[in-house]
Amino acid sequence: MRKSIEDDPDDDVSLFPFLSIIAAIIGVLTLMIAAITLDQMNQEDSKQIVANSIRAKELRESITQGEKEIQTIRLSLSDKDIALLENAENRENEIVKTKIELEALLRNLAEKRNELEQLKEIQISIPEVRPEDIESLDDLKQEYQDIQSRLEKLRKDAAKKKAETEGSVKVLPGGTGTNVKPHFVECTEGAIVIHGGDNAVRIRQGEILSHPMFKDLLQTVVNTPGNAVTFLLRHDGLKSYQSARRLCDENAVRYGKLPIIGDGRLDFTNFDK
Repeated sequence: MRKSIEDDPDDDVSLFPFLSIIAAIIGVLTLMIAAITLDQMNQEDSKQIVANSIRAKELRESITQGEKEIQTIRLSLSDKDIALLENAENRENEIVKTKIELEALLRNLAEKRNELEQLKEIQISIPEVRPEDIESLDDLKQEYQDIQSRLEKLRKDAAKKKAETEGSVKVLPGGTGTNVKPHFVECTEGAIVIHGGDNAVRIRQGEILSHPMFKDLLQTVVNTPGNAVTFLLRHDGLKSYQSARRLCDENAVRYGKLPIIGDGRLDFTNFDK
């Protein structure tokens, strides 16, 4: 009969192996090393913390003692003294507040001064102008005369081109008779134009009744038999014609009218013949 293992007490297996013992020892050693290291690292901090705690306790006790003394002094003061004390405290607070505001204003003033100093340092350089580059009054006058000359030439060229473009309007005899010498007065918008000389004379509507040349023309017609004023009436010259005709009526000046069709320049070649 075979003998079982359970029956032999010398063959029991241990439940706590050797490796577990080694691991436990290593863990204990690690914990001891960490504790020693932390104790060495925090020893100075701990001393400072303890010193700070003692100092804070002393300060709190001193503050408490001071408050007790203040309270004792307040109890011994009269209402008037307490009011003065409160006013003094309020004034002290106002002084502190004013001092803070004053310091802020002084800082702001200092910043503005620094900014002003920086702006003063900026130098604007103006290039020097040579005397020959400065235009004199005579130069400006000469330039103005040149511009006026060019403008007058352009006006003449424009009038010439306009006359060439528009063509001419021939003035034909119409019932005046062969024994009447006409003096042509063109009636346009806002003016009359006296023809017959080398250059036509334009008279504004407001000057018709007082212009000496028109008066001389009417004087010649009224004192010379066989002469008459012939108004050449443009489509826009009705008002100027009425003003000139009124002067003729008031002075018994012989006149007639001839409508002009178109806007071209007037051609008097038929009357010259």
